[in-house]
Amino acid sequence: MVFLARYRGRLGDEGSTQLVMLMACVCTVALTVMLIPLAQANDMRTRTQTGADAAAIGAVVPMRDEAIRVAMHGFLPTDVGLWAVAPDIKEPAAKLPYHRSAEEYARRNGTVVTEKVKPSGPMGHTMKVSVRSGDCMIKDEKELTAKDRQDLAENKNVCTDSSGKKGIAKRWGVATAIAELQLPKCERTPSGPGNDGLPDTDLYCDKVRIWTSDGGVLVSRTFLLRMFKIRLVSKEGGEYKGRPVIFGGDGFSKQLPDASMCSEGGPQGAENITPRMRCVRDLIKEKFKVPKGIGCWRANGGITGGGEHPLGRACDFMISGPAGPSKEEADLGFAISNWAHANANNLGIYYIIYRQHIYNPQRHSEGWRPMEDRGSITQNHFDHVHISVL
Repeated sequence: MVFLARYRGRLGDEGSTQLVMLMACVCTVALTVMLIPLAQANDMRTRTQTGADAAAIGAVVPMRDEAIRVAMHGFLPTDVGLWAVAPDIKEPAAKLPYHRSAEEYARRNGTVVTEKVKPSGPMGHTMKVSVRSGDCMIKDEKELTAKDRQDLAENKNVCTDSSGKKGIAKRWGVATAIAELQLPKCERTPSGPGNDGLPDTDLYCDKVRIWTSDGGVLVSRTFLLRMFKIRLVSKEGGEYKGRPVIFGGDGFSKQLPDASMCSEGGPQGAENITPRMRCVRDLIKEKFKVPKGIGCWRANGGITGGGEHPLGRACDFMISGPAGPSKEEADLGFAISNWAHANANNLGIYYIIYRQHIYNPQRHSEGWRPMEDRGSITQNHFDHVHISVL
């Protein structure tokens, strides 16, 4: 106070004003120095969260695209689960379509996925993604350790800040986001008798007719993109357990013999199927009833080379009519295919096909593998389970 009084005494009111202005400038500079890093940190957090949001949306895109593809072929998109694009989520991240998609969306937004993308929900329609920023905040000169200086000299463990300057990372931006697939309400509706004697059906989604059995798809993919939505959400879904296992789908019935007792041999009897195929067929018929019928031997197997039907080593277990299965009928198909899968070695199964997926015991580690689109409900095995035996 003495100093200020003397200063004011020498310079008068003008000197006092200059001193106040000088102190204000010093405070402003100091405040600016403190606020710049804070602003940079806030900007990094914002950009990183944007990247996380984009990556979460990207993780859901493969499922969204598969659901649209299914709808454009007249199938119920609500049946599409994560298993349709990733049969085994325990595979390395680089092999999972949804993880690769998340990485691409993160990269486009200047971020990097740091953990394996986590699916959730009974259908796997929800994805959680964690990312870090592509750039970093670098250490000041006074913050560098001896190791940091050595790394800088050798250009090791360096990162780049938002201005393009390289240095040792002080911190990265980190963020997490969750996105989910939100499907429209879809249903198949009979539309009258068809020219081939089978009933025509229409597929409606949110009361919009998008497909007919006699005219195919009626709307564009762009139109469907507005109906098949991906939304950011605040919570994960329940545990994702993979392809559904319907009650009664695992294990042998106590009333039935062990199928490993089914003998081998060539086609025989009026049905022209092998003893093993007959045994497996009878086990499934007894356990699941199969109300829509079972078809086994036929001269033309329907595929190149004929397949196993002409050899008496294959049966089709029909679960629905040509219009496609209801939820209850689809569940029956899951029950049959899961039971056969669980007992494949004892049953002597060669392969199983259901809902455009195939399982070979000889390739057990690959799980249920997606198949090419063959163009119809029957050819894609939506209305029946195909089982071939050795």
